[in-house]
Amino acid sequence: MVVTREWANQKSFLRKVHNREVNEWFRDIGENEILDNSTARKQAIKLNVLTFPANPNYFLIFNSHFDRDKGVDRGRLSICSLENGTLDIWIACSSHATKQYAESFHERGGYLPPEYRVPDITNWNVETKPIDLRKHKGVAGNFYKITPFEVTTDKGGKRGDFGIHLDANVPGSMGCIVLNKKRFEEFESWMKRLEQDKIPQISLFVRYS
Repeated sequence: MVVTREWANQKSFLRKVHNREVNEWFRDIGENEILDNSTARKQAIKLNVLTFPANPNYFLIFNSHFDRDKGVDRGRLSICSLENGTLDIWIACSSHATKQYAESFHERGGYLPPEYRVPDITNWNVETKPIDLRKHKGVAGNFYKITPFEVTTDKGGKRGDFGIHLDANVPGSMGCIVLNKKRFEEFESWMKRLEQDKIPQISLFVRYS
């Protein structure tokens, strides 16, 4: 019970901090600038506003850091809305303990590359309808595909087969974003809601420090 209460307090704090980050990210976008594609923020708002004009403009942000902690470094995955800020936030990770260093984006098993290290994309997308991979040992459940499914990074690294799923094997992943059972169930509840609202995919932005 103590752990749960501490996490609830931390989650509330992270949501408030994240709302400030999201507001800052989109701060300089005016209503007349939606068609302006000159910056990452303007590209992001254009993608969200124009792709899904009838919903609150949902998107995901994955934040993490490079090889700072002992073992697997864990970041945070947030679902956000341009209208309402951060709606939910979970501890999550990408890659595994020996591959979480800077520039591992270009290598098999490394971090999920941030969109600015992949030519010709401005963001990733996550499909709200999952693929059933219950028989796959490392997934053991639903797999929410991240697209484009195969990419070449700005240093020529061939990466792909990314998704968001349960951390069902040894801690970490080969680049996918993974969560523990409880957090993944919470994430899935959001995806089910979006799918029911006939939203086929939402944008994903990736940042590291």
